[in-house]
Amino acid sequence: NYTKAYISIWVQMVIVTSIGVAASALLSGPVAMLLTVSFILLGFFRGFFVEVATGVSYGGGPIESLLRLVTQRNVMSPLEPGTGTSLIQSVDKMLESLMLSLAQVLPDFSAFSTVDFAAYGFNVPTDRVLQDLTTCLAYVAGLAVVGYFLLRTREVAR
Repeated sequence: NYTKAYISIWVQMVIVTSIGVAASALLSGPVAMLLTVSFILLGFFRGFFVEVATGVSYGGGPIESLLRLVTQRNVMSPLEPGTGTSLIQSVDKMLESLMLSLAQVLPDFSAFSTVDFAAYGFNVPTDRVLQDLTTCLAYVAGLAVVGYFLLRTREVAR
């Protein structure tokens, strides 16, 4: 159980390292680190991110939520109809489609956690560990290809 729990932690570490290496093939160090941290945070809260992207959560999309924060409006009350509201909602639809596309490539880090199995004395299922390893292999292979092409297209000073 102990080893299986550590394999799940190792899988997360390998995915984060792969994201950082692929990002650093094109971006500078601090920007690549910021992108990697963003992927980690969005990966841990992927469920909420998908709810906002699909429009299931209350309060609307990103722009509508920002408007509600600034004007201190309740998320349950509808916005008054008008040109501004329709513009905000159309921009939110575009951003929500981008967010949904991003959510499809985000690793779900909360799904890799086997801490509860080990903490409560249950056996970590072997098929769960194999599924995590397969997911890790897919992310590493995909990010290696992306990193290769990003590095290949980058101009290197001679």
